[in-house]
Amino acid sequence: MKYIKSVLVVLSFLAILTQCGKVWDLINSNSGSLANNANATLVIGQSNFQTVSSVTAASGLNFPNGIYFDNIRLLIADSGSHRVLIYNFFPLNSGTNANVVVGQTGFTTNGSNANGTTVVANGLSFLNNQSHVGIFSDGTKLYVPDTANNRVLIWNTIPTTSGSNASVVVGQPNLTTNTANNKRSTSPATDLADNASLNQPTAVFVDPTNGKMFIVDSGNHRILVFNSVPTSNHAQANNVVGQTNFKTIAANHGGQLNTNGSQSFNTPTGLWITSNYLLVADSGNNRVLVFNSKVSGNDPGALSVIGQTSFTAIASGSTQATLNNPVSVSSNGSTNNVIVADKGNNRVLLYNVIPTTAVAAGPNASVVLGQTNFTNNQANQAKIPANNTLNSPGGVYLNPSHLLIADSVNNRILRFEDR
Repeated sequence: MKYIKSVLVVLSFLAILTQCGKVWDLINSNSGSLANNANATLVIGQSNFQTVSSVTAASGLNFPNGIYFDNIRLLIADSGSHRVLIYNFFPLNSGTNANVVVGQTGFTTNGSNANGTTVVANGLSFLNNQSHVGIFSDGTKLYVPDTANNRVLIWNTIPTTSGSNASVVVGQPNLTTNTANNKRSTSPATDLADNASLNQPTAVFVDPTNGKMFIVDSGNHRILVFNSVPTSNHAQANNVVGQTNFKTIAANHGGQLNTNGSQSFNTPTGLWITSNYLLVADSGNNRVLVFNSKVSGNDPGALSVIGQTSFTAIASGSTQATLNNPVSVSSNGSTNNVIVADKGNNRVLLYNVIPTTAVAAGPNASVVLGQTNFTNNQANQAKIPANNTLNSPGGVYLNPSHLLIADSVNNRILRFEDR
């Protein structure tokens, strides 16, 4: 019996690889294999590309805004139902049921904090219409930014049963509190925050090259950097990006964008780490900042910017070189292709390369998804939802075999692939 199960697992994995194909080349300008306004090849959370209903079930979604694939499991942050869905293998067909739910005890409840009234170890609480939830897995542990509870939860093993308790909490002293900027007892009362507090965190990522953990602490307009993944509650960060120290929390260094534009954030929401770069979706400034991933010390400056012509510009736009409320970013790493969820323009932009130095004109995107060109920005292209439309995309994921978009208001996940 064990042998048969092992064979089935291998065959399932091979089937996934065969069906998914090779995605990149997809934005290689020389291949031309993915054009503007391309069609998705698979929808998750709906039975077809035209339906967009929100459903709290094992096969349904309710405002999904985060997605991650750890090369075995597909993880979806289904924020409208205050849960994370785990698929043990990448779904090959629309309507596939998730295997495990985190944040709820079953697939049909959708209230915050495990459908209860108090903060619990197995519950989640997201904001209403939250822009992005950047979940992460290293293949062993599960990491979830529990935004409205002002904490990040870590499961030391990826749950195999629904309703499992988290193992460790970051941002709180225990698993039953949720105070914003809940500082350590030794921190001065006059400090607004410290290196252990969080205020509406929206994303978490662990650098596979050195084991450092990064948390987007959105409400404090900063990113906290931990030298290693915490093993006990209320751990202290080692460094901060976006602020000069752990006590300051104002956006854009208190309005000093003209002098600190490469070092500051305004409501950052998403991040991604490659072997060399840290990419941050700086939503309130309508840009993505590119840092050296090996950040050291506090308040480092970015290397380059996507979506703006300089570090001091913050205007939104709908062109090949501009962004409007970008909330999520991803990269396939090996060839430095970049994908950005440009939520305010109802589109996803793809770039051939990560810019490493400031570009006076701003780097141009190579491909747009969700729109017919780089200037249109209407939700669902002002028509009935289809396999080439988007409505406020809240999450993106990119690797050599997958291009995935969390199409939030359409309550679905779209997959694009090379054909």
